[in-house]
Amino acid sequence: MSRVAKKSELYCFALAVACIAYLTVGTTSAHAADAPTKTEKADKDDKPSKDEKDAKPEKTETPDQWAKRIELLGMRGDDSFAKEKADFIAKNPDHPARWSLRFFEILHDFKGRGGDEAAVKAAKDGMAEIMAAKDADATVRERSSMAVVQLSMRGASPEELTKLVSDHIAAFPDSKANGQLANMVVSSVARGDKAKAAAALEKLSKSDVKEIAQIAEKKLAQIKVLLDLQKSPLEMKFTAIDSREVDLEKLRGKVVLVDFWATWCGPCVAGLPEVIELNEKYHDKGLEVIGISFDSNKDRLEKFVEDKKMAWPQYFDGKQWENVYGRKYGIDAIPCMWLIGKDGKVIDFDARQDLPKKLAKLLDE
Repeated sequence: MSRVAKKSELYCFALAVACIAYLTVGTTSAHAADAPTKTEKADKDDKPSKDEKDAKPEKTETPDQWAKRIELLGMRGDDSFAKEKADFIAKNPDHPARWSLRFFEILHDFKGRGGDEAAVKAAKDGMAEIMAAKDADATVRERSSMAVVQLSMRGASPEELTKLVSDHIAAFPDSKANGQLANMVVSSVARGDKAKAAAALEKLSKSDVKEIAQIAEKKLAQIKVLLDLQKSPLEMKFTAIDSREVDLEKLRGKVVLVDFWATWCGPCVAGLPEVIELNEKYHDKGLEVIGISFDSNKDRLEKFVEDKKMAWPQYFDGKQWENVYGRKYGIDAIPCMWLIGKDGKVIDFDARQDLPKKLAKLLDE
């Protein structure tokens, strides 16, 4: 990985920690929920927003009001945050809000240090201090616990991640983020070999943590459907956006690449040139490509397909993540490509990796 890519990855990781840990569980600030996004700011032609006005100190502020204003500065990453925080602590050394301000200070330090292993340890230690503080607000302790989970994710095994999330849910059973965290655990287990994933999900479905057990049970059912697709031919029949009739049963004897994608999916679009090239190279040798679009706008999809010269048929129902085939087969992330052998059975649920080599081998058989 290049140095630039590494730096970008660490910055995005720090930003993800801040966003997920802070925004997912809410804030004690009365203004944070109203904070404009970058897009909204652009739409307002750089006019001062309500929050930007509110972030300016009032003539008289109570300690609580002052703390809330500094929180908003911290959430934005404002340069004045450090000085404001220091001034607040100097005048209010025992105020409970110091822990919320400490939370943002930790995130700022983490980002400033580049997110290396030493920075991760320092951030986790700082969050642990907040979680142990008896006078820290419950919301601050909760978001700190969430941050520890996020900081621990890199390199964590599914078992380690399961314990981290289970501990968080046990400590904060009413957290709005619990479903999201449980889904992360299940997704980490469901990757890779489907048979192994099924065995791991079977154990998780019996977890004492109900959020994990429920999601694992649902994912297990989806995995079992996929395993069946390796034993019997995949059934898929629809009318494409260009009125072509698609029926996998009629494509027996050919190798079929099923591409679950969307025009709004950056990695999907980035991988298109390779698929177009492979389709042109192998179509006459027995390759058929089928697109399953997760788009919501048919006109936009049709224009995109035409502009990119995508010659293969596209399924569209406008339901995005509620897409019929996406729901049926548990597609919860795109891009996703399946390879179907000449007998109609799915032979690869992760076809994107080394796709040219896989196609060359299958079409030579």
